[in-house]
Amino acid sequence: MKRLAFILAAVALAGCSSVQICREGGHDMCCVRTSGWKLFNCIPFVSGNPEGWCCRFFSNTVKVETNIALLDKTIRDGDYGSVSNLTSHVTEEPMLPLLLKRVVCHTSAELIPREASER
Repeated sequence: MKRLAFILAAVALAGCSSVQICREGGHDMCCVRTSGWKLFNCIPFVSGNPEGWCCRFFSNTVKVETNIALLDKTIRDGDYGSVSNLTSHVTEEPMLPLLLKRVVCHTSAELIPREASER
């Protein structure tokens, strides 16, 4: 019982949303990742909160639409003009078969500066 409580506490802290920008190699690359956990393969238990630092319980934010919204906010905040090479994919990892599954949505794109996109 103690072990199950520890696993559930770790799961609750593991739902997250992150945006990272890498400015190496002459290109600005943006990587957006949202993750969460599902119970019984269908009930969202916890997922990342794209609007803050904490997680959301019993809501599913692990979607391509969420990642695109975070990417769009990054474009506006960073004063970029457009993106290229946009890719997204979702991975699923069963942790406790039939009980618990981790879902992660990855989105990446090259950010094009405003002056370069206006040419």
